[in-house]
Amino acid sequence: RFGHRPLGLWLPETAVDLLSLRLAAEAGVRYTVLAPWQAATNDLDHERLYRVAVGGGRDIVVAFYDGMRSAAVSFEPSATADADQFAQALRAGGDRGPDDRPRITLVATDGELYGHHLAFRDLFLETLTTLPEERLGRRLTTIGDEVAEADVDGLPEMAIRDQTSWSCHHGILRWSGRCPDALDGRWKRPLRVALERLAAAVDGIAEHEAVQLGVDIWAARESWADVASGFREPGAGVEDVLADAVAGRAAAARRLAPDDATRIEVVLRAQSSRLAMFASDAWFWADPDRPETIQALRLAAHAARLLDDLVGSRLEAALVEDLGAVQSSNTPLDGAQLYAHALRGIDQPVPVG
Repeated sequence: RFGHRPLGLWLPETAVDLLSLRLAAEAGVRYTVLAPWQAATNDLDHERLYRVAVGGGRDIVVAFYDGMRSAAVSFEPSATADADQFAQALRAGGDRGPDDRPRITLVATDGELYGHHLAFRDLFLETLTTLPEERLGRRLTTIGDEVAEADVDGLPEMAIRDQTSWSCHHGILRWSGRCPDALDGRWKRPLRVALERLAAAVDGIAEHEAVQLGVDIWAARESWADVASGFREPGAGVEDVLADAVAGRAAAARRLAPDDATRIEVVLRAQSSRLAMFASDAWFWADPDRPETIQALRLAAHAARLLDDLVGSRLEAALVEDLGAVQSSNTPLDGAQLYAHALRGIDQPVPVG
């Protein structure tokens, strides 16, 4: 969208481990944002940037957000009722630390807070970010700008707490099992296993189809992200997407036959749904009989049905069988029944067994 690769990455739910950070750094990501309790120390200065060593001679910068201010903005309506009052509290803290180092005040919140969870908070945000600097008490900046100006090698080194997140104080248990935030999570692991098995099968078929045509399916999938995200019109043709994904110069010189291009497009559409079905909200709540999990099941169905139609596989039948191990906490429905409920109104029947 902006003509350059991203400088930073917001990890979903800020769920993190060292491998995730290393992969991000290898992809050129320079910084990320984490919750203060994800630092491997209780003596954290959240008003400065840190450097995390991720192995292989690489580092990534981490900005730990202000936990108290972020919680107030997110959960206390009075905190965001008056932008001038909020700015006054910022000014009271001063803009420099005891060692005369500039303070960084980072408030991290959900985007839907502003106007969805709380009416008119979009206006609060607009007012706050357009206040003159002397009234705001801070210089508005971005983490990217601060990282660009920082001597990264000179930043203090920090270790992280592996497999932690910002929205569950029990690590990442909320997305895989039972924890005090969602008491009955017995359905979560079976659902994840079912979708992981489907994802592996989708990937296997994708690789097989791509090899036949000399296409690097993973490079093609990266390019297809522009189509899936609405940044490129599908009508532009799969040729554009595949331009850098055809293996070998000789192969690159030829155009894919229309039927072959159509097959690869179907594979890429299936890959898009295969990735989207792992949205974290599908596992966030205490019961799978919710719109978020229903949406994940619809995306799984889309991926499975596309490839079943393309190559004559039985991905959907295997998925339904695996979903039988999922049991709703609040209803008598199992995963297969939830799947049928999710697809109610869709023309094709749901296979059983």
